[in-house]
Amino acid sequence: MATEHEPTPHATDTGLSKPRSIDPDFLRAEGAPRANGSDRGFGVFLTSALLGLVMGGVGAWAYVNFIHPELARRKVGAAQPAADAARTETNPLTTQLDGLSDRVEQLRSRVEQLPKTTPVPDLEPINQKLSMVDDLSRKIDAERNRIGALPEKIDQNARKISTVMAELEGVKSQLSTLRSEVQPAKKAAEPTTASIEPTAAEPSESKAAENDYARGVEQFQKQQFKEASDTFVRLTSSKSDDPRVFYYAALARGFSSGDWKGETERLVKQGAALERAGKPDKALIDAAFKGLTAATGKEWLSFYRRPAASPGDRAAK
Repeated sequence: MATEHEPTPHATDTGLSKPRSIDPDFLRAEGAPRANGSDRGFGVFLTSALLGLVMGGVGAWAYVNFIHPELARRKVGAAQPAADAARTETNPLTTQLDGLSDRVEQLRSRVEQLPKTTPVPDLEPINQKLSMVDDLSRKIDAERNRIGALPEKIDQNARKISTVMAELEGVKSQLSTLRSEVQPAKKAAEPTTASIEPTAAEPSESKAAENDYARGVEQFQKQQFKEASDTFVRLTSSKSDDPRVFYYAALARGFSSGDWKGETERLVKQGAALERAGKPDKALIDAAFKGLTAATGKEWLSFYRRPAASPGDRAAK
């Protein structure tokens, strides 16, 4: 509103809170001339102006002291209901906050009433034991892997040993072959007229060979096939013309090594070749192997002896 502006400070500082009267004698004392007709009109105007100024001061004083405080009081009275209404609107929020505060207090009291938990035990010893268990587990896994690789290594070594044994057997067979070839050549190279000492020593060597033959037969019958094989292999040099030695050597080697080919087959075929040559008599050979059974190689030996038998004997068989 236009009437609600603040009064200027100059309105309060005019000093016109009380109207001042103009003393005509004062004016006359100042030597003012008496007013004539025109001067009288100017005096009226001046008097009116002074009265208007005085009345304006009085109005300003009344506004400051009475009207403005009343307007301010009414403005405050109008704003009070709005503040009360705002306070009324915020009351539900205050109520909710108070309710939440009560609930928090209730929860705090319940938490304080809960039984106290026992302190957590020291887990460091357990962790150390677990780490030891992990280390042992890794070591066990490493040992298991190493042990798992052992069968393969054993198989490899067994194959190598078998190969070496086969090579040794081949070398032995070659040596036996060379010995059997060298022995007749040596006998052929000896002079026809032997001295008395060799003639005297010949029966003793023959007797030793017969003893070795008997010992080899006994070892074979006792199923000491490895010893019998060694004995008859040695006799293939001293009794290189006896098919019985080669037959026993083949049988003993086959049972001791489990290999019925290769050197074993070569020995039995050489014995068959000697038997075809007719030395010694066939009846002696039959008598030597009369005690053989199927378990000791009777059929196997008969298979290789068949080519050496006479046509009549083969037909009878």
